[in-house]
Amino acid sequence: MRPVTAPARAARPARSGAAPFALLVVGLLGGALVGLLLLNTVLAQQSFERSELQQENQRLEERKQALQEDIARESSPEVLHDKARRLGMRDTGDQALTDPRAGR
Repeated sequence: MRPVTAPARAARPARSGAAPFALLVVGLLGGALVGLLLLNTVLAQQSFERSELQQENQRLEERKQALQEDIARESSPEVLHDKARRLGMRDTGDQALTDPRAGR
């Protein structure tokens, strides 16, 4: 009698589930990489815009200070006195107060 052997198994084809999974993982990693690249680009652009706005704010602040200095200089008593003289106004000299009820 011959020993009984198990029937030979037919060779199974390779699992087809591994390839789609690998493609899914590669696709997800690629999508994440593209997403990070876009995020980095947006952040860099916003940083550049922020820098430009800060420089503009600095220029405007300097202009504001210069204008405030001009206003302070032009409203000083000496400058106002000179402008009044050029317009034909004259000094009052001694100021006299009158009392309309007393007539003096």
